Amino acid sequence: FLVLGSTSVQVVENRLGIKFEEADVDTVAGLLVHYAERLLVAGDIIELPGATAKVLAVSDDRATKVRFTLTRS
Repeated sequence: FLVLGSTSVQVVENRLGIKFEEADVDTVAGLLVHYAERLLVAGDIIELPGATAKVLAVSDDRATKVRFTLTRS
């Protein structure tokens, strides 16, 4: 699934049917920084509960395009 970094975490959770841990973030870009615990660069892969996120594009230190792949059965 291709997702913009500005997409709401709640929208992604609802659409993909997964739940991320509670984090004080609103967007996918913020969620990925939370999990990575650092600024992201294109090509980064972040393991999330139920999915893997690959950062495809970054602008101004924020992920702008992300590919989510579901990892659960």
